[in-house]
Amino acid sequence: SSTLGAWMAVTEEDPGDENIAFVPKRLLDELKAKLKSGDEISASTLESFSSPRKVDDEEVVVPVDLRGLDSVFDDDVVDMDMQVDIARLLEKLGPKGAAEAFVEAERCFEKHAGQQPEDDRPHAMTAKEWKAMIDEGTDLEGLEMPEGEESEDEADLDDEEDDEEGEEEELEMAGDLEFEDGGAEEAAPKAPEPKRRKKN
Repeated sequence: SSTLGAWMAVTEEDPGDENIAFVPKRLLDELKAKLKSGDEISASTLESFSSPRKVDDEEVVVPVDLRGLDSVFDDDVVDMDMQVDIARLLEKLGPKGAAEAFVEAERCFEKHAGQQPEDDRPHAMTAKEWKAMIDEGTDLEGLEMPEGEESEDEADLDDEEDDEEGEEEELEMAGDLEFEDGGAEEAAPKAPEPKRRKKN
C-alpha cells in the first residue's frame, strides 16, 4: 500500500528510535509464505501478533522493530509492555498491509541490530520467557545490563544508603558506650551483706 511504502521510505532515510515488539516466529514465517504466494491474509491471523500472551508458552517469539510506524500513527502502537495495537494497524493498513509491516519490521530489526553489541540486543525467546520478563517488570534496558553490574545512578544511591547506615550504627554504638559508662556503678553487683546470727 502507499502508506506502507511511505513508512519504508522514512525508515530508510531516518532510522529514528527503535520500537521493539516480540511476535511468534512460526506465524511470521507463515505470513511471509502467504505474501509470497499471494494467498489471502485474514485479520484473525494477525490477532496473535498483538502479544506473546496470545500464543502457547512453548512458541518461539522473535524481536521486530516497528519504529517506522511512528511516521504513520500519531502515537505509539507498541505499549509499555511491548504489546502491539493490532486493531489500529488493521484499520490503517488492512490485513495485507499489516502483515507486510511485520515482515518489514523484522528486516528493520536485523538491519539495526548489528549496530548493537551482541549482549545488548534483544534475542529470540519462548513466549513463557517473555511473559516472565514482563511480569517481573523487566524491560529491554534491564536485559541489556549484564548480571552483577548496576548503573552509575544505582551505584551512587547504594553508596549513599551505605553511608547513612554506617552513621546510624556509629550513633547507636556511641549511645551504648555512654550508657555502659554511666551505669557502670549501678550495674556493679553489690557485695552481699553478712547474715546476722539469730540470738538463742
